[in-house]
Amino acid sequence: MKMIGIVDEFGIDSFMPLEDNYKQAFIFFIRSKLSLNRSVTFFCLDFTEKEISKINNIVSSHEVKQYNEAGIMIFVFGFFYN
Repeated sequence: MKMIGIVDEFGIDSFMPLEDNYKQAFIFFIRSKLSLNRSVTFFCLDFTEKEISKINNIVSSHEVKQYNEAGIMIFVFGFFYN
């Protein structure tokens, strides 16, 4: 399933399905272009249902430690944040 969202140096900020959220995808894209000081990046990627579930759990907890335990590496503008 295609998912859209925003990721920055603090982790995944937003994460939702692309379907029925095309207007939100445009807003995320504009927001990423206007927030260069925070290295905000818009993404649109394919995920499996298992990955979506894992990421939703991590995003809801807002704990950086869980990103590391899940093996999720965030790559933004040439720097690794994990």
